[in-house]
Amino acid sequence: MLGPSIPYNLPGEGGSISGLAGLLALLLFLVFVVITVAGEETMFRGLIQTQTSRLYGVWAGILLTVVLFGLRHLPADLFYAHVWDATPQMWLARQVDLYLCAILFSLARYYGRSTYASATMHVILFMFILVQGFI
Repeated sequence: MLGPSIPYNLPGEGGSISGLAGLLALLLFLVFVVITVAGEETMFRGLIQTQTSRLYGVWAGILLTVVLFGLRHLPADLFYAHVWDATPQMWLARQVDLYLCAILFSLARYYGRSTYASATMHVILFMFILVQGFI
């Protein structure tokens, strides 16, 4: 949206993988996606957003969830920003992308009345990122 963001890979990574190794890499990636999405969505949208919304209102639940989701990604953001010597524009693009997705995931949880709605969006985002990395 704001231009190139901070890449989530190391410089020089990203050669092509084919055959059995490619299939294994794809299966491991899918397992990684399922575990990551299941863990993050269960914790952030399933537990934190649901309980905070119940106690303090919907928007307080969404706001707290979005902030905590952003903080959970901060260590990786700092690492890859350092590795890539990220410019302020790259950092801003990453943060806008991250928080926009966090807001959309939380709204999907709220309006979909299920963590499955936000988890589905999260998986679609991961798949989009995967395909974008191969193009």
